[in-house]
Amino acid sequence: MQTTAEIITSLEVRVYTGANSKFTYYFDDESNRGSGYMDVTWNESISVLTLGMSQGDLRFPTISIDVVVVDTNRGTGIAPSRNPNSKITYTGSETKWKMPDISGII
Repeated sequence: MQTTAEIITSLEVRVYTGANSKFTYYFDDESNRGSGYMDVTWNESISVLTLGMSQGDLRFPTISIDVVVVDTNRGTGIAPSRNPNSKITYTGSETKWKMPDISGII
């Protein structure tokens, strides 16, 4: 579990396909210097995950984000996934990830 005293170096974002979705990830430091956030959206029609630009008083630190598209073999349970679909380095700028076409794979 992450606490406010720990510096975040990685994050797992799980994508549940089937509909558009959006959430806001908030972060701060323990010194009360401010806070920040990034919006995370999933666009189902084009299969794109967007990590929005870092907003607020604090800039989001550069972190590694594991993208996990949840299915019966991936992203189940509460433990971090051992086999993410992709790894993204997020630096605070808007970042997009396109899910590969897996429709022909059984």
